[in-house]
Amino acid sequence: MCRWVRTRELSLLGSMGGSKINRHRWTSLVLVLIALLSSAVRPAMAQEGPERSGLRPDAPEYGIRGPHWVGYRPIVIGEGTDQQRHADLWYPALNPEGAAEDIAYEFTFIIPELRGDAPPVVFGHALRDAPIDGATGPYPLVVFSHGFSANPEWYSTLPEHYASHGFIVLAPEHADPEWSESALASIDRPRDITQTLDFAEELTAPDGELAGLIDLDNVAVVGHSYGGYTALAMAGAQYDLDAFNQRCAELSPNDPKAFLCLPLVGQEAAMAARAGLDSVPAGLWPSFGDPRVTAIVPIAGDAFLFDEAGLAPVTIPMMAIGGTEDTGTPFDWGSELSYEHASSERKALVAFVGAEHFFMGTPCEDMPWTAAFPYSELICFDPVWDKDRALDLTHHFSTAFLLAELKADANAAAALAADSVTIPGIAYQAMGF
Repeated sequence: MCRWVRTRELSLLGSMGGSKINRHRWTSLVLVLIALLSSAVRPAMAQEGPERSGLRPDAPEYGIRGPHWVGYRPIVIGEGTDQQRHADLWYPALNPEGAAEDIAYEFTFIIPELRGDAPPVVFGHALRDAPIDGATGPYPLVVFSHGFSANPEWYSTLPEHYASHGFIVLAPEHADPEWSESALASIDRPRDITQTLDFAEELTAPDGELAGLIDLDNVAVVGHSYGGYTALAMAGAQYDLDAFNQRCAELSPNDPKAFLCLPLVGQEAAMAARAGLDSVPAGLWPSFGDPRVTAIVPIAGDAFLFDEAGLAPVTIPMMAIGGTEDTGTPFDWGSELSYEHASSERKALVAFVGAEHFFMGTPCEDMPWTAAFPYSELICFDPVWDKDRALDLTHHFSTAFLLAELKADANAAAALAADSVTIPGIAYQAMGF
């Protein structure tokens, strides 16, 4: 703009026939105009929103980062109690100075054997302790549940993306033991989410830190792997352990799915005791769900403990996302099973053809600790998918679903209609959109 004004100034001076008085008058006028234009431009630049892009240039509409700056702070849920736990909070933020969204999330490995001398970090895109943008709230709540023995920070790209689109995200850290003790963790995880929802009520209460800024009428649980199991449990899925035991009994001794069965088969009594039940229920177990949850997104979510009859009680909107070649949560024991047997009137299945278990994980260049991690190949690489592409698409589908269900966004809902999705490598089914 200033270059354009300078060119106009020279042209006007030339047209005045060389008069010193006129040249001085026009020069003064143009300098005043430049000053006015510059003062108008500077504040606008400081108030500009964040860069809006996906990980790749071909990211679809909802795979592009949203219009909000993203704030972050670590928090403690249940402080001072025997249920105290670390959690992460992401939210739409103010950024009047236009600071760069650069952050290093520190975390402690849940499995002690993986802990080193230096705290591991995940590099992300958020503003530590930035003030929340109160002008555009209240914001629907997304509770994110991480995979078994993982950490919320491993998935930071997802909460950041949701916060940029106008959601508050709470991600509690589950105290998962070794997989051999997953029977007890299966009972504890839904309780963690209920505790997180209770904490959200405290935050948004009139005297809370986020008073009036969390819309608890619109709440989703998003989770990966055993976090997907957790999302299904919060939606009211009920254990059908007789069917699960039968499913496991039919496996051949060398079937790779057996690792899912080994720590759970025969643990009914321990699980019932952990749940506070007097005896092992016959048939379907009571629900561990919470009526405050209004939508779920299980990603590579374990559904085998519920089986077909136990998934039928799920009636709230659901989007199941998974890889068809997943060996961590086999597709037919997870995402496909969830979609086929949930009773939700509005549901979708996003199948990444050929994808493995961590197809949508945070890029490993942002997680330098993975270089020495024993399972780095599983976390960092997919046999078929470019992980940036897979993450862009996971952002796209899950964000459109959250916007449609928690914000009644008609355009987002239309993007999820079965005939609207024609993306190579995605096998898509949907009902009710």
